[in-house]
Amino acid sequence: MRDHLARIVHGGAMSTLLALSMLLAACQDQGASASSAAETPAVPAAVPVDPPVSGYAASLKAPLAAYDLSSKQAASLWTAMRLLRISCMQKKGYTEYVGQDMEPVDEAEASSNDAFKQPAGPWGYLGAETAAQRGFLNSVIDNKKLTKVDLPETTLTASRACYDDASAKLTRPTAGADLVRQLTQAASINTERDSRVVAARETWRGCMAKEGFQTAHPQELVEKQWRARPDDPPAGDEIQAARTDEKCTRSSGLARIYFPVEWAYQRALIDQNLQVLTEYQKQVQARLAEAARIAATGASS
Repeated sequence: MRDHLARIVHGGAMSTLLALSMLLAACQDQGASASSAAETPAVPAAVPVDPPVSGYAASLKAPLAAYDLSSKQAASLWTAMRLLRISCMQKKGYTEYVGQDMEPVDEAEASSNDAFKQPAGPWGYLGAETAAQRGFLNSVIDNKKLTKVDLPETTLTASRACYDDASAKLTRPTAGADLVRQLTQAASINTERDSRVVAARETWRGCMAKEGFQTAHPQELVEKQWRARPDDPPAGDEIQAARTDEKCTRSSGLARIYFPVEWAYQRALIDQNLQVLTEYQKQVQARLAEAARIAATGASS
């Protein structure tokens, strides 16, 4: 499901979290708007706040989330595209086509079972209880693939054409989606370099070292292959590392500093790109409204 939703989301809330959890050493060429993040004015001192329960929860609260799609919204667009594709095929005379080469998506399921709800990231580990039970893999990513369907090549060719038509009507404008992704990455890069985050992470590193973990960055723990298979239960060393990470995240204040700093950078970037983002937001809302209309009245109405 995730692969198919990505075609609609062009990242969506999932891309927001991916950008949050990515350790970026240097800024690639992201274009003028994103690269200007390096000149973002100094953000206010981070206000200690209760950190979110997961990186995914943080991504939903982030200022740039207002210009992104939730999993439920992405599923709504995908469902509407499926209806448009079926209607298109029926009009072409493929009366037995019912979307065999498109996966149906349950909007409620997409909203409640997002694949990226883990609490660990460059901000450290969030949640002592989860650390004690789940280790670093807080959810099993749904990588199920489409069931292979045997459709004639002529049918598949027509289906792809109908998909392109539906996509043109409902997929988010690429330029706007790319800008949101670039700004999210730029804010993440600046947060990594921010002196307050660097200092908190150094305190975190010292705490981890005292507990026997020579780790320079919490993302290293997240990316480590702790298990032979993702669905294996976490072993003792993984649980111990996660619990220590949580303890050091709390004592260093890393997450309490990381998120206010990152969100301040995002707000500054939004201010710099407000006109473009506002217009893009209007376009996305119009496509979501059209998707809701299609779902309620049918693709042909």
